[in-house]
Amino acid sequence: MMNIYNRFKLAKEDFHKHKKGSLYNATKSAEPLFDIMYELENYSKDQNQSYLLATIYYELGWKWECRKFIKTHLSSNKLNYLNKLKWKYLLNKVEDLFKVSHYELVEYRDLRTAKKRNVPQTLLRNDFIFNEEVYFIIVSIKSDFNDIILLNKKVLNEEVEFSIEKESSITKFIEKTNSHLSWINNSHKDLINYYNDNYQKILSKIGRLDYGKANDEWYNGLRVDSVGFHYNSDEKLEGFYTIYDYYNMNSGFHIETLDNSIVDLYYNTDL
Repeated sequence: MMNIYNRFKLAKEDFHKHKKGSLYNATKSAEPLFDIMYELENYSKDQNQSYLLATIYYELGWKWECRKFIKTHLSSNKLNYLNKLKWKYLLNKVEDLFKVSHYELVEYRDLRTAKKRNVPQTLLRNDFIFNEEVYFIIVSIKSDFNDIILLNKKVLNEEVEFSIEKESSITKFIEKTNSHLSWINNSHKDLINYYNDNYQKILSKIGRLDYGKANDEWYNGLRVDSVGFHYNSDEKLEGFYTIYDYYNMNSGFHIETLDNSIVDLYYNTDL
């Protein structure tokens, strides 16, 4: 069986070859690097294996994870002069990544699991925390509830915010919320069609979309960053999604929804 260092050498060579082409092909070619990364993360490592893991983080553009891993390793291990020099040299290379704009630096992702169907849990009244403020009731989801599923992506509970009008029916709010969650997790064709139908308008506002029109691969590359919901006085659930588009330079865009329909989609160059 090929040892992990030879596997890394071959995987890195293939990855660098495909990085010169499309992001889709480069992402596919990064899969062996992810496989090695998962192996290393899941067992106790010696110095060389730890350095290999840090190198993989660097190769994949994972600057935050790499910086944290290297600094932790340097502070918690007694290294000889040459080893310390080697680790600090890699740290300097990582720091250089922070000087590169997110339009130029790709943080590669393993999208093999993106096609897997995630089934959202139904939210019950006791899953929420209600706090009455001056104008609205601010609603959050309890920390012991599993991550929310939106657009078939797992989103941390703290990244999902709700507000409702003071005179609103809590029961109807929860019903609307569950209806929306069911719809949004089965709406990938709706989103793709809306994007493509409005493609020229969307493109004209940002000026550059490398991937072109949307398809399933584009959808699989999306990452939901945060979502805000407001249950208004007309008993409608307004949604405001912030999403990052992996295949378009990780650009950020927003989706505005009303109940179970998309009403607007636009990129935000400030994200």
